[in-house]
Amino acid sequence: MGLLHPVYGQGPPGSWSDHFPYQSVFFVTGGEEEIYGSTEHAITIFNSSYQEIRKLSKVNGLSDCSIATIGYSQDEDVLLIAYSSGNIDIYEDGRLRNIPDIMNYFLPGGIQVNRVRYYNEYACLATSHGIIIINLPKYEIKDTWKPSIDGSLNEVFDVCIHEDSIFAATASGLFRAAFDNEGLAFYGNWDIIEGSNGNTYNCLASLGEKIFYNKRDIISGVDSVFYLGEEGIGYLPGLPPGINHTFESSAARLLISSGSSVNVVDAGGNIVRSINGYGDQPPDARNAIAAGDNIFVADANQGMVRLSEGNDYESFIPDGPGADNSCHIAASGGQVWVTGGSVDENWDNTFTPFMLFNFNERKWWSEQRDDAWDAMRVAPVPGENSHAYVSTWGMGVFEYENKVMVNHWGESSLGSMIPGEAFVRVYGMAIDKDKNLWITQSGVQSNIKVLAGDNWIALPYNIDETVIGDILISPVGHKWIVLPEGRGLFVLDDNNTPSDFDDDRYKKFQVQDQDGTFFSNTGAICLDLDGNIWIGTRQGPVVYYYPDRVFDQDIYASRIKVPRNDGSGLADYLLGTEYISSIAVDGGNRKWMGTLNSGAFLIAESNSELVKNFNSANSPLPADNVRSIATDGETGEVWFGTTQGIVTLRETGTTGSDNMDKVYAYPNPVREDFTGNVTITGLAGNSNVKITDVSGNLVYETESTGGDATWDMTTYNGQKVSTGVYLVFCTSPDGMLSTVTKILIIR
Repeated sequence: MGLLHPVYGQGPPGSWSDHFPYQSVFFVTGGEEEIYGSTEHAITIFNSSYQEIRKLSKVNGLSDCSIATIGYSQDEDVLLIAYSSGNIDIYEDGRLRNIPDIMNYFLPGGIQVNRVRYYNEYACLATSHGIIIINLPKYEIKDTWKPSIDGSLNEVFDVCIHEDSIFAATASGLFRAAFDNEGLAFYGNWDIIEGSNGNTYNCLASLGEKIFYNKRDIISGVDSVFYLGEEGIGYLPGLPPGINHTFESSAARLLISSGSSVNVVDAGGNIVRSINGYGDQPPDARNAIAAGDNIFVADANQGMVRLSEGNDYESFIPDGPGADNSCHIAASGGQVWVTGGSVDENWDNTFTPFMLFNFNERKWWSEQRDDAWDAMRVAPVPGENSHAYVSTWGMGVFEYENKVMVNHWGESSLGSMIPGEAFVRVYGMAIDKDKNLWITQSGVQSNIKVLAGDNWIALPYNIDETVIGDILISPVGHKWIVLPEGRGLFVLDDNNTPSDFDDDRYKKFQVQDQDGTFFSNTGAICLDLDGNIWIGTRQGPVVYYYPDRVFDQDIYASRIKVPRNDGSGLADYLLGTEYISSIAVDGGNRKWMGTLNSGAFLIAESNSELVKNFNSANSPLPADNVRSIATDGETGEVWFGTTQGIVTLRETGTTGSDNMDKVYAYPNPVREDFTGNVTITGLAGNSNVKITDVSGNLVYETESTGGDATWDMTTYNGQKVSTGVYLVFCTSPDGMLSTVTKILIIR
């Protein structure tokens, strides 16, 4: 029986999509109808009746990211989702309800939720601060219980309920108490299991008349499983040596997930089945449950895996990149490229394994290599959508064609910062109009190199700085190079003759405005549609107007002033308190800016208006640290690469059409239940759009943002239009292009 994978298409303007990795699943839970598997940032849902998978993430309702654990209650038919922040979501009948009380209470010191178990209508959360009891029907915190010897803080890793008692596996022993004892917030009302004092226990499960528990041995890394029954304590032999992650009991079976294996134990304490392999790589089983005749495994590499009694398996992994790393995003010709490396605050290597991801035709491709590290920038070749170069902070430059690595240039071609060792730090990359690849290299004498054809040219310029950053090529061919850590800019004019140095000009200068203010920690650099160059700094963005004059005069950075509009006549500098980490320009010449701590901002084409701010509190953005932003001129999607994964926002602002031969409106027809805006796309940039009824009466008029215009289906005086056909007359700014399309609206 085949598994039906839903298609995740492009949504209307204002809609978000997640692009999280789904192959690393850490917990699995569920009932007869649906099975849930949690990754770090999202949840895979498998529906057994329809044989389909769905995604549940912050994009479609989760209130947070960084999932700590999940648990499903058969009695209440709800899924509880606990986050590393202590935040809680309850998923019931397709709806989500948030319980922020724990997060808010423990905000100063934080809290770790390790497991969730159930007893009647109560959810029992094993946490770093004891056991927190949630009354599910009331959506409220009932109590916090503190199993401990002396009242000191004691982390609880797991709990289980056996008959009318609750057992707690903690960092300092095994504890037991009557569940209906009203005084369990007091440590003195807990009994410690004899012989367990001072030991760490992380897994618990009740099966038949026995309580199974896992004793951690941190020093040896080999755990031991025991059980407590009517005849005292027994030892479970036959398990492979190693760490046991979780216990789950169901019917007459106990499932022990031990990384490389899943072992099934019967009520007598006998291992009746050992699952040591499935898929095309060794198991990394973190959790497993029995569901009917099947076993579902949460595997850290192979997603949510379904195993039958005959060892047949199926892996459920929604499409996504191979990891949530997103150092740099580049969009070109409808394809999106992502690198997954990083450096630390001192620009030293993190030695993150080489990661390169590609998104094309709504599908992800991933390349992860163990023989290289810290992939930093990707430069797609214009007009050759499947051809790209990748820079690394230590391993030189890689070239990919059709998702195959075809070239690697390292020490022998580029030189090394450590003679005799392959340590080639390349960061910035740009491709000129002749398709020559320009790179910046740190730690060597010739910091600027060009790949012209098959030959590398080392330009004879030593920028005497420790770190050489991004490079941008202006429309006149000037190479603008960022010198991080407040070192300013280096601009080179090679007269478009990279192999002839006699006609070159270059200039190094600090980023400074006309008032004499110097700007530190320059990082992001971007060219807008008017030819202006934007620089991201720790004090907000600055812009160089008329950058082509850089060699003719001293040029100064300009700061944008935004009026307060409060009657004071005063203005503030645009994002003057933000560290701008990334900048991108859309087809409407609007500027998208990512920040270190405050999410992303949209700046109007005029530069004087802050249009929108997206952060982790008011949007599906998974984190407020936005490392990279890219705009896709074909789809209108804005790509946000954050420290907790990638999301996209469908916006207006596609690249304007050169001929307006494919103008259309969507949705069309507009049905009775549609509540959004109609989008007219395929326009020339900044086109005039007039909408009339079939009698020719003007209903609405606007100007497109890039190649898109939107209409909220109201008249110019704010009245909703009635059922009918409406004509859309579109004209380019110069009047040379025009077209007409129709929209059917049904009320």
